[in-house]
Amino acid sequence: MYDNQTVPAYRVISLLTMLQAAVVVSGTLFVAAMCKFSEFGSHRAGFAFLPAALFVRNFGWTLLFVPVCWAALATAVVRSEINPWVHRALVLIALALVLVGVYLYAQLGFHPTNDPF
Repeated sequence: MYDNQTVPAYRVISLLTMLQAAVVVSGTLFVAAMCKFSEFGSHRAGFAFLPAALFVRNFGWTLLFVPVCWAALATAVVRSEINPWVHRALVLIALALVLVGVYLYAQLGFHPTNDPF
């Protein structure tokens, strides 16, 4: 096994990238399912989906570029000789992206419409 594949920083990058990708895939599927579920019995006037829910339902897979870009940035930072606090900042950014993604997908999934009822 090569020495550069056992560096713990690469393991953290791959785990956090997989976690981000899992949030995007599961969140996109959840929002799409909830939008489909909300369509049944929705023949009231003024019923419309939120634009963000429609974007996630139709083009949510494009959000997989966020974990890919983060992984590329983190790999470039690990390979270069930069202060160690930058590595910690990238890990915190990845965790923040995961938490924000879970929150936004949950909001869009549970409330995909502008229907108050």
